[in-house]
Amino acid sequence: MHYFVDTNIPIGYTIPYDKWHDQSVNFIENISEIIYWSNLVKKEYETVLNSIIDDSEIFLDYICKTLKENEKDFLNFFEFEEYLKKCTIACKLDEIKKTKILEKFWMECNITEGLSYKLPEEFIMFSENLNMIYFKRDMKLKTNLVLHDCGLDNYRKYYDYAVELYHKGIHQPDCKIIVDAHDCGLTNNNLIFVSNDRKMVENISKIDVSYLHIVEFRTCN
Repeated sequence: MHYFVDTNIPIGYTIPYDKWHDQSVNFIENISEIIYWSNLVKKEYETVLNSIIDDSEIFLDYICKTLKENEKDFLNFFEFEEYLKKCTIACKLDEIKKTKILEKFWMECNITEGLSYKLPEEFIMFSENLNMIYFKRDMKLKTNLVLHDCGLDNYRKYYDYAVELYHKGIHQPDCKIIVDAHDCGLTNNNLIFVSNDRKMVENISKIDVSYLHIVEFRTCN
């Protein structure tokens, strides 16, 4: 058995506040068989990762500045979250990631009422630690995944397959990644395509994809 991953799995693995983080870590670190990704998946991963990190750093900078300027005590996490999310409404980072970052900080730092003067210092250290987590997880990810080197434009080789998938309701970026997995399946028997996108997996299970060298589409959650 071999596995081929969609982009959302390496993203979930590297970003500790991604909504699919736990599932992605559990999958990648507990599979003993080879896990493949393609040039396209790797490039998409790096592009999305850099974008998330950039947006996160802006969000973290806003938080640090707000905590320094306001010296506000918080009775509980919900008050902390509500106040800081209002102050960072202009940040592009999505609401789920904002909440998970704040949750992670609150739980790790064990903040107690009445210690507002410690919050900025604690949050700066927390931010610096996040940068180390990205780096370590990215390095570990790239030792766990094997590159199926089919190039960035592999979908042109299977253009008819990609178009057929698109006409059957699969999003265009997913079509390109799926035909990469098909190409991988030609030389690796019993290939399973794994994604965190449950809707995509459900949609593809409703159509005939017997022409693809992929034995199963599944989610890791």
